[in-house]
Amino acid sequence: MPLSDRLNTAFQALYSHLTLHLIQPGAIPTPEEGTWIFIYGGSTSVGQYAVQLAKLSGYKVATVASPKNHQFLVTLGADLVFDVCTISLRPFQLV
Repeated sequence: MPLSDRLNTAFQALYSHLTLHLIQPGAIPTPEEGTWIFIYGGSTSVGQYAVQLAKLSGYKVATVASPKNHQFLVTLGADLVFDVCTISLRPFQLV
């Protein structure tokens, strides 16, 4: 069974482009304590995988989504979920 294109896209973005630490099955995640990653659009099909992969790799996850998806993203592993309609991203440098 082939992997989902959405999962593959999230995996490539996190581990190839951003070079996050990839953990092996059964290993304990070891990013620096307090390391955050911001995922824009966490409730999108790719974003849902990205939230889970980042969390499984030991990162604290912040994301934005509409209020109706906030609790869903928390169940996927997001530590902070901001309202996409009210947050301004201008002060942040996005990679």
